[in-house]
Amino acid sequence: MNRFNYARAATLEDALELLAAPGAQLIAGGADLVPLMADDLAAPAILVDISRVPGLDRIIYDPADGLWLGALARLNAVMHHPTVQAHYGVLAQAISESASPQVRNLATIGGNLLQQPRCPYYRDSAFACLKRASPLGAQPSGSEQKPLRAGNGQHDEAAVCSALLGNTSRHALFGYGTAEPHATCVAVHPSDAVNALAAMEASVVLRSPAGERRVPIADFFVAPADDPRRNTVIAPDEIITGIVAPLPPDKARGTYIKLRDRAAYEFAIVSAAAVIAQNDGVVTHARLALGGVAWGPYRPVAAEAALLGQPLTADLAGRAAQLALEGAQPLPDNAYKIPMAQAAVRRAILGSV
Repeated sequence: MNRFNYARAATLEDALELLAAPGAQLIAGGADLVPLMADDLAAPAILVDISRVPGLDRIIYDPADGLWLGALARLNAVMHHPTVQAHYGVLAQAISESASPQVRNLATIGGNLLQQPRCPYYRDSAFACLKRASPLGAQPSGSEQKPLRAGNGQHDEAAVCSALLGNTSRHALFGYGTAEPHATCVAVHPSDAVNALAAMEASVVLRSPAGERRVPIADFFVAPADDPRRNTVIAPDEIITGIVAPLPPDKARGTYIKLRDRAAYEFAIVSAAAVIAQNDGVVTHARLALGGVAWGPYRPVAAEAALLGQPLTADLAGRAAQLALEGAQPLPDNAYKIPMAQAAVRRAILGSV
């Protein structure tokens, strides 16, 4: 671990000012950042602790506006909140499937969105990796780590996606663009909560010295085909202050299905979130999001459209599940993910009846 300075922000304005320092990095729960620092994959010059900034941990429900989740709200606090349980059950389910109670007591909802990939080739600096290909001290915009080291320094000029030269069994089915190892990244986003938030059509609230902006979850993550070194659209001077989700449709129900190797403390092989509303047995609202298949939550809009205006039957759920995986581009070792993802989508749809 590199040597670093530490500063505690007392206010949001204080945090924004401290963030302007060269090599500054925000920390709150530290559930992802601290292990990366320990493995020399993150090398901040100064850690800016925002964990005690007042107001950023609030969870607010307004019957007219929807749900506000402060960026510093702990995952367990979100999961157990009565409003989340009553109106946004898909999010409560997704968080309950994440990590362990101990980690959920520490990790924040904002930091959960900013997790770095669990790709073993990224996490092991002995391998070349496009996400670690920026020169030491550079700022990959939108990354929770700044700067990221380029492995052992030998791969700065000719970095590749080592997964494409090795085992791709846990990697993406969508959105990675060309499969040339020098041009793309095939890692998937590890968060469970982000898939539920996508099905809820939530937005991320960002604050900078210039003001505030809101970015829909669908536009928040940067596709590796556009820039494999960036994870999100967050600018270097921005902080996530919260996540907002609209009111759920009348009679909407949500379900989250996670398929993994073991029942606890394991990341998804594939997962599916569904939010479905019906009126007189006919689907009036359908939002789906898949996890473990892309750089962020994957919204299969054709599958959603196929559900609308139809009585929700097992056959219809199966057809929608088939549509959800249309266009998948399996890598050499991960074609097995397609039927698994179809099964997860079908179960999530039927579980939302």
